[in-house]
Amino acid sequence: MVANEELGRSRNKFLIEGLAKAFEFDFRNPIDEFVDECRSPYDLRYSTSIADQLIRNGFDYSSFSYSRAGAFVRYLADKYGIAKTKELYSASTADTGQKFSGDFERIFGSPVEESEHAFYLKYFSLWADAIDSLWVERR
Repeated sequence: MVANEELGRSRNKFLIEGLAKAFEFDFRNPIDEFVDECRSPYDLRYSTSIADQLIRNGFDYSSFSYSRAGAFVRYLADKYGIAKTKELYSASTADTGQKFSGDFERIFGSPVEESEHAFYLKYFSLWADAIDSLWVERR
């Protein structure tokens, strides 16, 4: 409710749920929660990419998707600041696809796919080779 009043009505399900999860503060940092949920690189390989969920406005409402959305939104806020994260949320009130990709790149200075790759490498450095191979597969 606060997000809608303060930022406008986002239509992007990943951002809506990610913003709620990123700042709920139920005694666990959402990034730690997501890292704990991932048991192997295969958890990342066999799930829909963050980029696909954001660009296609998809969200499967699993606990994995909630924790990943929260962790990624929190990562963006920590890395780029809450103002830019709010700008993306507000910009996602229109459509998805190319417009969203363009807004993301304009706001954060890199494509969503590169931000997803950097996010995974930051928190799963032990799996760097597997993450790099996944990155190549998805391009």
